[in-house]
Amino acid sequence: MTDRLVLRTMRKGEEEILAGTGFRSFRSGERELWLRNVYQDNPYLKPADTLVVTIGGKVAGHASGYRLRMSLAGVDVPVRGIAAVAVVPEFRRRGVADLLMKGLHRQMKKRGEALSMLYAFRMSFYRKFGYGVVEWADHVKIAPRRLPASPLRRNVRELLRPGDQPEVEKVYERSRHAGTGMFVRAEAWWRIRVWARAHEGVVYVDPATRKITGYALVILGGAVFGIGGVLDLAWHNAFGFEVGHEALVSPTHLVLIYSSGVGVTGLLWAAVAWRRRAGGVGTLAGNAAVALSLGLLLKVTLFAFLYSLPFSTDYASEGTIARNLFGFAGIGAWADMTAQVAGTTGMILYGILLALFVTVPLRRLRLPAGAIATIVLWTAALMWVATPEFWIYLPAAVAAALVGETLWMLVRRGAWGGSDGRVGYWLIAFAVPATQLYAYFALMAAFSGGISWSTALWTGAPLLAGIYGLIATAFAIPPRFAEES
Repeated sequence: MTDRLVLRTMRKGEEEILAGTGFRSFRSGERELWLRNVYQDNPYLKPADTLVVTIGGKVAGHASGYRLRMSLAGVDVPVRGIAAVAVVPEFRRRGVADLLMKGLHRQMKKRGEALSMLYAFRMSFYRKFGYGVVEWADHVKIAPRRLPASPLRRNVRELLRPGDQPEVEKVYERSRHAGTGMFVRAEAWWRIRVWARAHEGVVYVDPATRKITGYALVILGGAVFGIGGVLDLAWHNAFGFEVGHEALVSPTHLVLIYSSGVGVTGLLWAAVAWRRRAGGVGTLAGNAAVALSLGLLLKVTLFAFLYSLPFSTDYASEGTIARNLFGFAGIGAWADMTAQVAGTTGMILYGILLALFVTVPLRRLRLPAGAIATIVLWTAALMWVATPEFWIYLPAAVAAALVGETLWMLVRRGAWGGSDGRVGYWLIAFAVPATQLYAYFALMAAFSGGISWSTALWTGAPLLAGIYGLIATAFAIPPRFAEES
C-alpha cells in the first residue's frame, strides 16, 4: 500500500513544501524564489492548477499548469503552460511524472482547453504525450568587425530604466498581435521574468517621433487579420463552409487574405525605408528585401484569381492537371467558350498586375539588375508552393525574367530614353507577361497534354495580356506631355 501513487490537487498551506521539493528536484534557483515566484506571487496559477503525487503520504512530485493566453494568428487564445514538473530523486522512475502529465491533460480536457506548451527537459519523454518541437534556438557567433556599418545605429540607444519600461511594454503588446506565439504578460511577468533579468539592453528610437516604435502597418494588418479570424468563425457557424471558387470571394476570407496584404505592404514600406537609410541603390540586401516583398504582395493580390490564372488552372489543355486536383472537381466546362473566356481573362488580369508590380517599382525606386528576375521568379515559386502540380510551367517564369532583365539592362544603358524615359518601361510591361505566357503555351504543347485551344486563341491571348499590361503601365508611367500638362 505504501508504494501506491496517489494523485490530487495542491492543498492550501503546502506552498513551502512544494517549493522545497521543486528546489530538490531541479537543484536550481533558490528555495525562497520557488516559493515566491511559483506559488505566491503568480497571477497565472491557482491551487487547483497544481497537481501533487504522494507515495506513502510523502510528496513524490508535482506539476503545474499556468493559465496563459497566447496570440494565435493575431487572436488571443487560452493555453496551458506546463511548468515545474518536479519529481524528487528518491521517487524517480516510478511513473510519477507520467501520472502528473496525464492528470494535467485530463484537467485541460474537462475545461475545454486545446493547447499547452512546455520547455522539455527531455524531448523523448514528452513526445509520447503528443508534444513536438515548435521553436529552435540558433546560436550565431560572428566577430564584430564582420558586421556591416549601418546608419540605423544612430537611432539605437541604451535602455534607460525605469523610464523606458512603460514604452517597451506598449511596443511588445502592439507587436504581439501581429504574429503567433507571444504571451499576454501580466505585471508580475514583466517584473519577475523580464525586468528582473534585463540588467542591460538597447532600444530603437524612431527619429521622427523620438519614441520607441515598431512598424505600424504590419501591426495594423495583424490586428485586422485577428478580427477577420473571429468573423470567419462566426461566418462558418452561420453559413457553413465554402467550397471551390466561393471560398476565394467569401467576405471573411477576403478580410483575412487582404489584411495579410496590408501587413506585407508594411514590410515593403519598411524594406524601402531600410534601403534608403542604408545607402539606397547600392545596397544589395535592401534591394533584395524590396523585390521579395513585391513578389509576396503580388502573390497575395492574385489570391482571388486562383480559378482563372493560367498557372493554377490550365483551361487551354482542358484541365490536364487541374481537373485532378482537390477543389477543381466542380469545374464542368473545360472545353467550351466559358473555359476560353475564363482562361483568357485570367491571362489579361495576370498581365496587368505583373506589369504594374514590375515597372512601377523600377521607375520609382530605380531598382538594379536582378530586380525583375527576383519579383517574377519569387512570385512563380510562391504559386508553385500553392499548386505544386504546376511545376512544369516554372521555366516560363525563367524565360520572362531573362527577357525582362535584358530589356532593363538596355534601359539602364540609355536605350529608349534611359531610366528617365518612358518607352523602356512600356516595352518591359508588354514583353514580360507576353513572354511568360508564350513560354507557358510552349511547355503545355511539349510536356502537358498539348494545347486544345485554337491557334488564333492561344497565339492571341498572350499578346492581349502584354497589350493590357502596357496600357496599365502607360497610365502609371504616362507620356511626358501628359505629365507636363
